[in-house]
Amino acid sequence: MAMLTRPPPSPRRLRYALPSPTARAPLFDFSSVSDCIIPRQEFCDRLVTVCVNHYRIIGYPICISNYEGKYNRNQFIFNFALVLDEDAEWDDYNTINLKLFPLHPPPAPVHAWHVPLLTIDLSSFNTPFDPHHSNFSETSNNSLSSDLTLTRILPWINGIRSVAHIALLADVALDLAKKAIQHLLLYGCVILLDILQFSASYACTPAIGALVENEDGVLDECARYVYIPWLMDRQSHSKIEPQNGRTAEKEETPEDQAMKEVVNHELRKETLTRLYTTLRQGVPLREWVAANRDELQIIDVRRLITFGVIKGFLYRVHKYALATVPSLSGESAPNGYESSSRGGNNGAAWGDARENLPLARYLDGLHCFDEICTELAMPEKDVLGKMRRAYGNVQIIQR
Repeated sequence: MAMLTRPPPSPRRLRYALPSPTARAPLFDFSSVSDCIIPRQEFCDRLVTVCVNHYRIIGYPICISNYEGKYNRNQFIFNFALVLDEDAEWDDYNTINLKLFPLHPPPAPVHAWHVPLLTIDLSSFNTPFDPHHSNFSETSNNSLSSDLTLTRILPWINGIRSVAHIALLADVALDLAKKAIQHLLLYGCVILLDILQFSASYACTPAIGALVENEDGVLDECARYVYIPWLMDRQSHSKIEPQNGRTAEKEETPEDQAMKEVVNHELRKETLTRLYTTLRQGVPLREWVAANRDELQIIDVRRLITFGVIKGFLYRVHKYALATVPSLSGESAPNGYESSSRGGNNGAAWGDARENLPLARYLDGLHCFDEICTELAMPEKDVLGKMRRAYGNVQIIQR
C-alpha cells in the first residue's frame, strides 16, 4: 500500500527561507539585555542605562498598577528605550521631549445658530492679525494658528456672536467656520451657548441646589463674574455730606468699610440666589429684567445668564413650531387657494404650494426658532407672522 509523504519543498520556498543578503546583523543580542529592557518592578520609575557591544541603551521603565481590574496580571510595565553609540558625547544641550496626547471623544456638532465662547485667554498669545486690515497677507504672519480659517475667525469670537455672524464678519465660508470651531471644541478651547435673546426664557435645573448651598464657593465665583465693579463702587461711595456749603464724599472709617463688605457679601449671595430661582419657563427674559430692575443695576445680565448655563443650573427653554394638518374645509389655506371640497383642483394646488414654501420644513416641531431665524435671517416676530399667515394655526411648543 502506498504511503502518503510530504512533498519536498520547492526551490522557490527554499530560496525565500534563506536570509536576505542585504539584511543587517543585529546591533546586539537582545536576550543578553532583556532583563534590563523588559525590567522587573524594582527598576520602574528610574533611569536605566546599560552598555552592550559598544552601544548604550537608555530607558525609563514605567509600571501602572492594576486599575479596576483592567490588567489580568495586576500591573502593566512598559519601557521606551533609546539606542546610542557608546562613545556618543553627553551635553546638557540636547533633550528629547515626549508627550502622550489624550484621546478625546468626538465633539458635538456645531450649528450656525450656536454661540462659541472661548475658554482660553487670547491676550497671552501673539495675535497681530487685524480683521479690519485691507491686506490679509501682511497681518497674518506669526499669528496664533497656521490655519487661515482659525486666524480669521478667532478675533470675532466674543461669546455674543453666532457662528453664522462670525463667518460673515470674518469673510469665510460657513462650513469652514463650523469645522474650525468644532476643532476648538474638540480640545476644550470653546464652549457652545445659545443666542441670548430677551424674548427667550430660562429655567432652573436640579443642579440649582449647588448654587443655593454655595458648594465650592460657586456664589463667590458668580459674584466676581457678573457684578459690574465700577458701578458697585460708585454706588457704595455715593454718600455725601455738606461741608462749608459744599458737598464732598463722606470718609469711611475702617470699621464702616469692614461692615459694608460683610453686608455686601451676604447681599450678593442672597440676591444672586433669588435672581436665579425666579427664572422659569414661560417668563421672557425682558419681563424678568423689568421685575428685578433694582437688583440688576450693578449686574451684567448677559454674564449672569451665561454663568448659569455654563455651570449647568440654568437651561434655555427653546421654542418649536408645529403646524396642524390642513383640513378639507380649507381653513388654513392662504388667500387664493380653496380646498377640494369647495370645487376644482385648488386643493391640490394649495398642497403643492404649501410643500414648496420655504417655511414648510420648519413646521415639524423639531427645529428651534434659533435655527429658523438664523437660517432665514429674520427676527422671530416676522417668522412667526409668516408662518401663521401661510399655515393658519401654528402651535408653539416650549421645551
